[in-house]
Amino acid sequence: MSNTLPAWLPGLIDTNGSWDEILGRLYSVFEADFNFGRPTWNGLPVWWDRRCLDGDPHEEGFWHLVTRDDKQTGERLLDTPRAQRLRWCRAVIDHGSGPDVRVFDYVEGSGKVRTYL
Repeated sequence: MSNTLPAWLPGLIDTNGSWDEILGRLYSVFEADFNFGRPTWNGLPVWWDRRCLDGDPHEEGFWHLVTRDDKQTGERLLDTPRAQRLRWCRAVIDHGSGPDVRVFDYVEGSGKVRTYL
C-alpha cells in the first residue's frame, strides 16, 4: 500500500460553523451514504448500529463514525479529523476489493467474526 491517497477518496467535509450546521452537514452525508445508499460488501448488506438512544434522532452508528471517547470526561466528543473523513467510509466500502484497501477478519470476544476495511 502506498502513502499516497487514492484518487477515488472524496474530499474532506467542512467542519466550520455552528454545531447545528456541522451536525446537519455530517448527518446529511451519513444519510446519503448509509441510510439511503444501502452499502453492500461482497453482496451482503453492511451493518451499522441503527439504535437511537435517549431521544436522539441520530443513530449510534453515526456517532461512532464522527466522535471519539474523551479519556478525561468519558464522553464521546466530536473528533474533527474523523468527522471530516466521513465520506471516506462509503468510498472504502465501494473500493474495498481494490489494492488500496486493507481488509481483515477479527474474532470478537464473543467468537463472532467481523470483517473490517
